[in-house]
Amino acid sequence: MKNNTAWYSVILSILMVGFMLVLTSGVFMLVLWENKDTKAMEYYLKAFAWAEWSIELALLKAKKYNYSYSETLDKWAPLSKVLFREGDLYNFSKDVFISFHLDATGNEIVDKILGSGKFDIIPLFYYDRNGNLKKVTQLQLTWVDWVVWNIIWEMSWISWVGNFTNVTFGNYKTLSSQGVSYVQKKIWDFMIIPENQHNYLILHNTNDDAIKYTLKSLQSWEYITKDASQIIWTGEVWGYKQNLKVTINSSEYLNLLKYSIFSN
Repeated sequence: MKNNTAWYSVILSILMVGFMLVLTSGVFMLVLWENKDTKAMEYYLKAFAWAEWSIELALLKAKKYNYSYSETLDKWAPLSKVLFREGDLYNFSKDVFISFHLDATGNEIVDKILGSGKFDIIPLFYYDRNGNLKKVTQLQLTWVDWVVWNIIWEMSWISWVGNFTNVTFGNYKTLSSQGVSYVQKKIWDFMIIPENQHNYLILHNTNDDAIKYTLKSLQSWEYITKDASQIIWTGEVWGYKQNLKVTINSSEYLNLLKYSIFSN
C-alpha cells in the first residue's frame, strides 16, 4: 500500500512540475510577444518620424526650385556618416534609412481633363540636379475642343486659341514705356527669346463641358513642370517602414497667374 502511495506521489509531482513548466513557458512567451509588439510600435513610430524628416528635406528642395524639380533619393542612412575627427567617418546609425521620390517634371502631360471654366497653369521650365534653370523651346499642344491659351513672361506674352506647334502663329504682345504693342509671331520665336526664362502656359476652358488635352515637349532632354507634382517619402528603422504620399497641384500654387491672361 505504501508503494502504491509513493508511486502516486511521483506521478503527481511530475504532473505538477510539467504544469508549472507549461505555465511558466506560456507566461514567458506572452512577455516576449508583448515586448516584440512594443518594439515594433517603437520602430514604426521612429520610422514615421524619419519619414516626416524626409518630407522636410524633399519640400525644401521642391520649394527652392519653385516646385519645378524632380529627384529620387535612394535608401540613405542620414546619420550613418558623421565627422568623428578630421579625415575619419564614424558609423553609428546604420539601421535608420530615409528615401523620397519627388516627381514634378516630365516630357508630357497626356489626356488631362480640364473642367468647364477652369484654368491649368503649367511652367515651361524646370531645374536640373545641379540647380540650373532650363526651359522648353519646342512644344506641342493638342485637345478635342475650343480652349484659350496664353504663354506669358514678365514683359511679354503670346496668345491664341486651338492646337499649336512651334510654327503656329499667335498674337504677340509686349509691354514698354509706350504701352502695349501687338504683332504676329511664331511660338518658336517667342520661346527662344534668351531673356524669356520663366515661361508659363495658361489654358482656359471656356466651354460648357470638360475637355481633354495633351501637352508634349518635343525634345527628349527638355522637361515641363507637371500640373500635379507627386512626392513619396519613406522612413525605415530595423526593417519597419512608413510611407507618406502627397500631391501638390501647381495650378493652385500658381493660381494668381490666371489674372495675367490677355485673351484675343
